[in-house]
Amino acid sequence: MQHIRGSQFILTYGPGAIIEGRRGPRLIPLPNIGLQSVGFHPERFEISDERISEGILQGSRIFRLPSSAELGSANRPVYRTKVFPEWWICSTHWKLFRYRDGCPDCKINGISGQRKWDAVRFVMACPKGHLDDVNWHYAVHIETRGDCRKGRLPHYYDWIARGLSLRDIKVRCPKCGAQARIGSLYNKRDWNCTGRFPEREPLTSSQPDRGDCSENALMILRQASNLRVPDVISVFSLRLYTELHRLLAIREVKTLVLTLKEMDKLGSEEEFRKLLKIMVENKAIGKDTAMSILQHPYDEIKRAIDEVLNVPAVRGYVDVIRDEFDVFWEASDRGAPPVKGGKARVIFEVPEDRIRKNVRGPYGLRFRVAPATRLRTILVQRGYRRYVRRGTEDILDADLVPVCFTDSGGTRWYPGVEMLGEGIFIRLEDSQKLNTEGKAWSAWMSAFRSSHEDYGRFSILQRDREELHPGFVWWHTLSHLLIRVLSADSGYSSAAIRERVYFRVRDGDFAGGLVLYTVQPGEGTMGGLVSQVENFEHILQRAFEMAEICPNDPLCTNHEFRNGRVTGAACYACLFVSETSCEHRNMWLDRNVLLEGVQSG
Repeated sequence: MQHIRGSQFILTYGPGAIIEGRRGPRLIPLPNIGLQSVGFHPERFEISDERISEGILQGSRIFRLPSSAELGSANRPVYRTKVFPEWWICSTHWKLFRYRDGCPDCKINGISGQRKWDAVRFVMACPKGHLDDVNWHYAVHIETRGDCRKGRLPHYYDWIARGLSLRDIKVRCPKCGAQARIGSLYNKRDWNCTGRFPEREPLTSSQPDRGDCSENALMILRQASNLRVPDVISVFSLRLYTELHRLLAIREVKTLVLTLKEMDKLGSEEEFRKLLKIMVENKAIGKDTAMSILQHPYDEIKRAIDEVLNVPAVRGYVDVIRDEFDVFWEASDRGAPPVKGGKARVIFEVPEDRIRKNVRGPYGLRFRVAPATRLRTILVQRGYRRYVRRGTEDILDADLVPVCFTDSGGTRWYPGVEMLGEGIFIRLEDSQKLNTEGKAWSAWMSAFRSSHEDYGRFSILQRDREELHPGFVWWHTLSHLLIRVLSADSGYSSAAIRERVYFRVRDGDFAGGLVLYTVQPGEGTMGGLVSQVENFEHILQRAFEMAEICPNDPLCTNHEFRNGRVTGAACYACLFVSETSCEHRNMWLDRNVLLEGVQSG
């Protein structure tokens, strides 16, 4: 039994992932399959956020992974997994065999408790997301034209390792002597993909469900970081700024509120309590949800209802990001929440007295720095990508494989997690002070204006491709430098600090900003990040100093951006950060743009 947190399920693992357990690697199936044995009902663990469900997920709903205690299964596994890969190696007898068949020599010698079996390190994958075992029968016999390829194939193979490199390892057929080198198989580019999604197969099925696929598959290490890269979206809960707002935004409660409004009975506390009680009796909502709502004064409930019903609708991820930018911009002027002094617990807060205006940066720049002492974040895993090279094309070209499932009522569900934390919103007092005449700036602007089609599959803001604008590159580059500086003083590693870059172009003018934040499950963080706001002049100075010199110069600084590339002067030594920190996969970065934008500004 392997223990993982709900946040790990979203950020690292999830359906289609191979998790290394104490008894070997296992594959995580879809939630409706893995949680089937405990009678899982996703609506009991719903994360209600209409903006994500309707605006981003096309009407799908979000659930959080329940704990074993919540399901009453503390002493037994909650989420069932399956053995994968299915081919294993016995390091006592050096046999390659299917796990369900076992090592033939161990059976003969009666070895059981002391057996030394390990899963084979290699699997097959394609850029469409398919995953399967290596077809060892094909690898050994078809390629080498072994004699038993036309007859009955063996149940196991000899694993012969004469050295540490792949070319020193052979797989040999015990019947006909045909053999293949792992090094040759690893570099083979014309494997036929089997079209298999093992996470969609019932756990009781003994036969893989394979289909058709036009792609070629590649042999890849099962622990390779590019075998499964989660596609995670994060959204801040800014307009629903208290716990009461969150409760009133629950789908069933909001339906009740809309009904009362249509009946013109929203002003009646008695009617509200009566209908809420009926919903509890009908098990539409939990008793704890109703009690949590009713512990607030009804005047406060009515005000929160008005604000929940007036949250602006969004159409897609881009609109969500832009709305967040508007809220943070307003909060950096007047603080947040807009209404203070209520009984409800605040989950988005920017103290007005801690906002710092005209923070002096290098080259005469002035910044606005606003600490978000409380910040609720919802993370949803939409799917994953297997970044396996597609022919001669770029390795970053891979299809998104959704991880949602459909319940008996036809509703699609995506896994998500709610987290609380803190953050720092940063903007310029005057964006137009940036110099827009430099060589690097002009190269990025040319790409932005042409909206080159090659960038479509990389962009998360695909509608407008704003990442190509040099203003966005300027803010994104500064974001990475600040992450590196803050990690030294805040108590958080650079991998724990995440970014959200905001950018908007209107009538030729542009405005940008960014949020650097960290989140944790449970009650949130301890304030180590927002405490750095008081020292932000020094932080900005160090960030710009880091931009001027890279250990890989002059190679790094001479790497100029042009069409077809996704970075300019940027590398692991100066700008690249952890994949958990960067929403844009370390693209749209250029130290030259950052420095050109200020040195003559």
